Amino acid sequence: MKKKIDISGVDSLLFLGLDDKNIKTIQEKIDAQIVVRGCDMHLDGTKSEIKLIESVVNEMMLTINSKGYVDTDDISLYLNSLS
Repeated sequence: MKKKIDISGVDSLLFLGLDDKNIKTIQEKIDAQIVVRGCDMHLDGTKSEIKLIESVVNEMMLTINSKGYVDTDDISLYLNSLS
């Protein structure tokens, strides 16, 4: 299954993390392909993987908007609470 998510609501550097660490943290836990181009995040994986990534992305965006940043610890907490 493929899906595109718009991440234009947040700063892409804050979202991706330094050296894309935030995205790499997701990919370590979920066996789906994630490619970010500009304000679009392209996902390729199973339906359950895509739903899980969507939930994590929503939480990441909420966290950035509320506290100004998101880090790998936040992402790991989201992933552990959802899986």
